[in-house]
Amino acid sequence: MKLLLLCLGLTLVCIYSEGKMEVVKNFEPSKIIGKWFTILIATDQKERIEEGGTMRIFLDYIGVFKNSSLLFKFHRLDNGECIKVSTACNETDEDGVYTAHYDGQNLVSIADVKYDEYLIILMKNENNFQVILLYGRQPDVRKEIKNKFMEFSDRHGIVEGNIIDMTKVEDPCLQAGSDEE
Repeated sequence: MKLLLLCLGLTLVCIYSEGKMEVVKNFEPSKIIGKWFTILIATDQKERIEEGGTMRIFLDYIGVFKNSSLLFKFHRLDNGECIKVSTACNETDEDGVYTAHYDGQNLVSIADVKYDEYLIILMKNENNFQVILLYGRQPDVRKEIKNKFMEFSDRHGIVEGNIIDMTKVEDPCLQAGSDEE
């Protein structure tokens, strides 16, 4: 009986730790304002990031509201049409963790950042999928950062075949331009 209770306790600890979001300590939202580029996208449901998928997004701009909520402006292709989307990420009680409504309700964490170079975001969706995004201040980032992203994705159970290098994908909406404010 004691062994059964020990196994149950360990199982609960493992389940709890899997749901824990990795976040940057002392995240400063004002330092991510500006132009960004989508570099890599990873998910455990590949169809979401394939051509026509709702998570195959091209980030244009990140803004910050006075209440510290984040504003993401991006575009994507939907049935051959370029769609501009703005999504607010509302601050939670935990530093670097937000909620957002896009393709369902999401818990969004700022997993890693070097404010003048790159940003890694982990997004867990209520519909049982996760997306990890690497954004860069330039159209591409150093190989070391891509390797860091690959290791982070692997830790979250995403296989290399479910990662798309968006620097090698032609942006079909390039003529649409980007919104910067």
